[in-house]
Amino acid sequence: MFQLALFSVGGLYFGWSWSEGRRSLPMSTWQLRLQTRAGQALNWHRALKRYFFAWCAPLLALGGYLAAGPWGLSAATLPYLWALLDQDRQFLHDRLAGTRLVRDPPTQLRKDAAA
Repeated sequence: MFQLALFSVGGLYFGWSWSEGRRSLPMSTWQLRLQTRAGQALNWHRALKRYFFAWCAPLLALGGYLAAGPWGLSAATLPYLWALLDQDRQFLHDRLAGTRLVRDPPTQLRKDAAA
């Protein structure tokens, strides 16, 4: 029950952070944002879809570990190795959710804030 509660709280945090043009703290720091393939801001449904697909790697690692022991953990790298083969260099969870991670141009500092 505790794991389900943590998964749900994570879903709420990332769903809120990624929807309506908002960004999580690391995304703001690294000047990144999520958008749909058409360049629009994500809605709640698409943000939660991305969150669920992002859990493919840990679940794959767990299944690999249960099936093949420690060597089975290498299955967790498959969704990330996908980015090396993808024509747009997208991770598998972004491809499945119809999202893409893009870099925002640096914002101009206001002259009065710099003084």
